Amino acid sequence: MEEIFELIKAFNRLKDRIIEISGKIDLLLKSHHEELESKYIDEALACKILHVCPRVLAQMRANGSIPFIKHHRKILYLASKLHEYLEKNIKR
Repeated sequence: MEEIFELIKAFNRLKDRIIEISGKIDLLLKSHHEELESKYIDEALACKILHVCPRVLAQMRANGSIPFIKHHRKILYLASKLHEYLEKNIKR
């Protein structure tokens, strides 16, 4: 009977440790997501910054004019790279 209680205690310690680690993973994922949001912008905002429609933005993506990443089926653009593109291609 004593062995059963020891196993239950060990199980509960393991369960608590798993919950603790799970919480830390959630915090890391949340901070990573917030970091992505602060550096990367979505398609709608990219279109506004570049003054193009979504189709033109897709063409720019396809021909390599602007870099992008895919994050969970969402296409994101690095804000600094869009601004670099504008600086290089602005007509003065």
